[in-house]
Amino acid sequence: MLKFADLQRLRLGGTQDNLGLTALGSGALLASAGSPLAGPIGTLMGTIAGAAGGAYFANRLADVLTFETFEGPDGGVKINSSSVPKVTGDFMNLGYLADTGEALNIPLKDFSRHLMITGMTGVGKTVLGSWLFYQQVQRGGGLLFVDGKVDFDNLLMMRNMCAAAGREQDFLVVNFDDPSLSNTYNPVLHGDADEVGSRVMALTPASENNPGTDYYRQAASGAITAIVSGLRASGRAYNPLDIALMLQSEKIFRAVEAMIPRKTPGEVAFKTWARRFVSIGRDGQDQGLDMKKVRDELGGLVGKIYTFGSGNFGQVCNSYDPEVVLLDAIKQNKIVYITIPSMGKKESAGAAGKMLIGDLRSALGHMQKHAQDRPKIPFLAFFDEAGAYLTSAATTMLEQARSCNVSITVSVQTKGNYDQISPDFRQSVTGNTLIKAWFKLNEPDTLEWAEKMIGTERQIDYGVSASRGEGLSRASISNTKARGLSDSSGVGYSESVKEAARVSQNNILRLGQGECIIQYDGDKVYHVRIPFLKFTPEFKAEMGNSFVPNRRRQRRVPGVYAYRIAQEMIDESERNGSGA
Repeated sequence: MLKFADLQRLRLGGTQDNLGLTALGSGALLASAGSPLAGPIGTLMGTIAGAAGGAYFANRLADVLTFETFEGPDGGVKINSSSVPKVTGDFMNLGYLADTGEALNIPLKDFSRHLMITGMTGVGKTVLGSWLFYQQVQRGGGLLFVDGKVDFDNLLMMRNMCAAAGREQDFLVVNFDDPSLSNTYNPVLHGDADEVGSRVMALTPASENNPGTDYYRQAASGAITAIVSGLRASGRAYNPLDIALMLQSEKIFRAVEAMIPRKTPGEVAFKTWARRFVSIGRDGQDQGLDMKKVRDELGGLVGKIYTFGSGNFGQVCNSYDPEVVLLDAIKQNKIVYITIPSMGKKESAGAAGKMLIGDLRSALGHMQKHAQDRPKIPFLAFFDEAGAYLTSAATTMLEQARSCNVSITVSVQTKGNYDQISPDFRQSVTGNTLIKAWFKLNEPDTLEWAEKMIGTERQIDYGVSASRGEGLSRASISNTKARGLSDSSGVGYSESVKEAARVSQNNILRLGQGECIIQYDGDKVYHVRIPFLKFTPEFKAEMGNSFVPNRRRQRRVPGVYAYRIAQEMIDESERNGSGA
């Protein structure tokens, strides 16, 4: 496989701001352990094919991609950059030192210990993301890009990047804002009953400080877990609409109940929970389920679930055979782009983010138990504008990911984006990210926080002083001569040591577009310029400005199909109403 080591020989930064980079591709990896060619012959053939594939993609990419840095005046940022790491194995390039042009390459094993990005809008955070994505796509790795801005240009950029590398079939999209530009994704189908129950319950506010609310929340949690246990025991696929409808209609509830095999743990959990809502008449007979009592106990949760089963969300989420399964995407090195419509649909965006994080946590939990399912190339999960949709539940995700060979990147604009989730969450992110990228900031509280996070260093102040003096004594003056003249001069040197910020707030304010301060492993600091990739006009014209998702033929999966039962009920009601 071709590596990015050649980039170290190029200077990109300082006086070489606009030097183009030759794009490198990745070769094919053959002769895997399960291949019939495994062994010395397979290894040799794999090496030859990998080199040939790498050369092919390098030539192909060189025709369609160029790399530049942003032009602009020198902002006068002056810091004492640390020595760049000496890397011998695989690495992730984070840019080039602004003063020397040296490549800042971080060992891939360290990059897997997560990245935190902070900067105001329009300063280059997504540019850094694109640079990371490019490297990830070329090395054959997988990635998840969660876009909180719903920028169609980002979608086209990702599509074009995959096309340039010959990986169009690996590109998947979950677009809650426009289902016509989306693959299908079911956020409640995968994971065990407890995991799905926890995922759904994340849609409701936490209630640790309100015992009364906490009682209902725990009751709702038990309800969802019991329902999912029954649904899973039925052997049928289900979706958010199925759950929402069965919690609103006794007929649909009973129809689903009949699908569950008798004397199974799922049936026991389902019926034990349902029995609490059975109305008993004076004659001791079952009068049916009290659906009002069910809705009262579950509160607004039914409505939140219904959000995912209707409208744009429903068109994406109601598949029984979804094209996007996060666990499979990680295992198979897929490239997944997910839009979170945070701009105009804040509440829906928060709900989608909570479901997504819950699903990712389930995937990570699976991989912790099954090491063979962890990706060989670290998987990159990039959360842009993360303050709009992440919750404190993401804390566990950060802790789990590294052991699963999954690298998390969290990108926000201000310190307040973290604090609106919780100060504990901010501390968890800062404490669990080995690498931090600080772009230009102008919010005072965030500036002060960044300066403190980067830390201080010992600085020496030097002082030089000079003096000169002349004197003349009056008593020495005679008619012909002057007596008592004096002349003196002196030079003094002083030196003092003080603790000062390594990167002052003024320096952070002076950062230009595409520039940032990289803080690595605590005490290593670098002033870096990020390359941004540009596709040639010819390639962009060839690809076009439209997007069609990669579809696959849907398998015929037995499903609950609660909406069919609901439709039959509507039809019957209309017939009765018309006198039929």
